[in-house]
Amino acid sequence: MSTVRAGMPFSVAEKEAKQEMGHGFACQALGGRVRLCELVTDGPIGVLKIVVDRSGRAALIQFLVNDSSLKWLEKAREQDAEWSLVHNSQPAQSGLLASVKRWETDNRRWSAQLSRHQTSNLPFEMTLTDVDRLRRIAAANPSTLLRLANEGMVGGADLAAVEKYASAAMAKVTDSLAAVGAALARKASALPHCAAVVGEQIIQGDGLRNSIGAQLAAVAEQTVARAYPGNRLVIGERAMYLVDSLGAAEEIALYPNAESSDGNLYAFAVTFPRRAAVAQAAAKALQASAQCRAASEVIVVHLDPVSRAVAELHRVDVDGESLMSVVGSLDFEPSAAGRPALLATYLATYGGPDWFGQLRWNALIAADPLTVLRRAPVAYGKSDADGVITGGPLFADGDHGNDPYGLTLEPGPSAQMSVLNLSNPLGPVRHVLLLPGPTGLASGGTLLSQL
Repeated sequence: MSTVRAGMPFSVAEKEAKQEMGHGFACQALGGRVRLCELVTDGPIGVLKIVVDRSGRAALIQFLVNDSSLKWLEKAREQDAEWSLVHNSQPAQSGLLASVKRWETDNRRWSAQLSRHQTSNLPFEMTLTDVDRLRRIAAANPSTLLRLANEGMVGGADLAAVEKYASAAMAKVTDSLAAVGAALARKASALPHCAAVVGEQIIQGDGLRNSIGAQLAAVAEQTVARAYPGNRLVIGERAMYLVDSLGAAEEIALYPNAESSDGNLYAFAVTFPRRAAVAQAAAKALQASAQCRAASEVIVVHLDPVSRAVAELHRVDVDGESLMSVVGSLDFEPSAAGRPALLATYLATYGGPDWFGQLRWNALIAADPLTVLRRAPVAYGKSDADGVITGGPLFADGDHGNDPYGLTLEPGPSAQMSVLNLSNPLGPVRHVLLLPGPTGLASGGTLLSQL
């Protein structure tokens, strides 16, 4: 790529930079005598990054370009043609914002990649990799590899090849990451549930009852009476209220809700908005000592087919690892075994003393027995103690074209996800691992800890 290539001595690139631009690279240590060195360029305008291994050679070179000049477009076209003389290009995994072409030698020792914006076809990233050197870095210090992948330096294909080579070392790192997520999950599940926030003034009226219909209203009233003994449900003009024996009222939401095709099953997502606000505020302020849980639960009720009264009910916490959760949609879907299942989307909040984050999930919930079978993250947002905010969509690496909800993705050491940071849309695509938590489901705390 111009005068730089993977495997070259970094000292040569450093000398050329000082001669041509008057200044050299700024380097930071990554551990194990591995360095990440960066240089701001002025023609084309961008940032050149080089991962330098312990022998002082370039294991990986990435050029991030923010230049739309005709000169840069011509240079990128020439580079594309030059790489194609070595090996035919092949389409690589593309994301929402980028299309990717990849070159790889037959012995898989060397790879190159060129990314273009989907809308403008403007090239914005070039990458060269000495795969053998990257493998040795991973074997010696696998956490360095994950850090580089998380920063968008290592693409999905190279990451998979290196992980296979350094599988034993990578297993130790994934175990360490899983332990971090498990600790967060234990702390969250041990927190007390947020106390009732009573004092709501009931606004009487038939607006909401007329909107949801008489049958759903009757099932909701019976469900609340059985799920919260000693309390009753009051359906007001625009909201619902949980009212105790003394008449104190707290707003409650039984939405979204769903009805099975035969009409014998109803599902309600139950949320207490005031409690959720308390939990959200404490998590956002990184106030662990003042934290409580405000979990959104799903209640499934079975109706007697003759009397149409509630015969039994079951409830499940949609995300036992979260500090707060809110279900956004809930629908009955036929399962492969012919048993009813629920497809849900929900937003969950996680956090600790140093960061606060949220994940939007798709989840599959079995109705009998009522349990969360699997879940897949869709998007994230995160803020650290310094107020730096990142966020964007998540995509499962690999072939999941026939799985719009991502629910076939099994969490584990080989489950990778691409991350687009919308706070920096011109930045590289990052990669993280999707690991299981204590219950075997994908762990939100582990995922956010990597971002």
